[in-house]
Amino acid sequence: VPHSEIAYTEEEFQQDVSSQLNAHKELSTDETLVAESGSELNINFVGRVDGEEFEGGTVDDYDLTIGSGMFIDGFEDQLIGAKAGDVVEVNVTFPDNYQNEELQNKPAVFEVTVNGIYQMPEFTDEFVKEYLSDVADSVDSYKAYLTETNEQQRKINWVDNYLQTNTNVKSYPASYVRNVQSTTMYDDQQSYEFMNQYYESTYGQALYQSFNEYTQMSDEAYAAQVKTTSESAVKAEMIYQAILE
Repeated sequence: VPHSEIAYTEEEFQQDVSSQLNAHKELSTDETLVAESGSELNINFVGRVDGEEFEGGTVDDYDLTIGSGMFIDGFEDQLIGAKAGDVVEVNVTFPDNYQNEELQNKPAVFEVTVNGIYQMPEFTDEFVKEYLSDVADSVDSYKAYLTETNEQQRKINWVDNYLQTNTNVKSYPASYVRNVQSTTMYDDQQSYEFMNQYYESTYGQALYQSFNEYTQMSDEAYAAQVKTTSESAVKAEMIYQAILE
């Protein structure tokens, strides 16, 4: 197995570190902290057009990262410099392609209350001991743990893929393939019915009008896809059976 194809990289490690830090961030109400580009705020806001509140324009307890581009152009930039407890008047204009046609090209004023600014902890040995002690006790040992576990799983995946690619099946056990197909189709049907029941009970209408809409394919195309995926699953079992034999 070429190590270059399974290597756990420094970039991946930094992404994992960012994920861990983000999971343990804390909302600070320290009034000395000032929002800047990249800061994550927790806000409440009330939007008004022509002095009247509009549907969907009032939200509480919303996490927004300045510079994310999630809001209307100009909205996020006007929060730069704000502190916890500040109430900021944000003036924007809805774009001409806004999803709500009634608001297209309309100027709006948002009253934004800054509840706090999130603060990220530092990724130190102490952080690892506090939050990741089940797998490591330092930054170096945590990185070693991630490297070992990721590369081991990737090695297994690489071998699985190699075997699938380089093995030819002379014939499939027909009854076994049919069983896998039936199970797959049953699971898909159950998922389709569950989604519709959930949406009917929650929103009063089904999400999908038909099973074909759920699968996004015709009966023939769906049957062909199930056959292909079922044979692939059976092939994996046959490979390991052949190795064991």
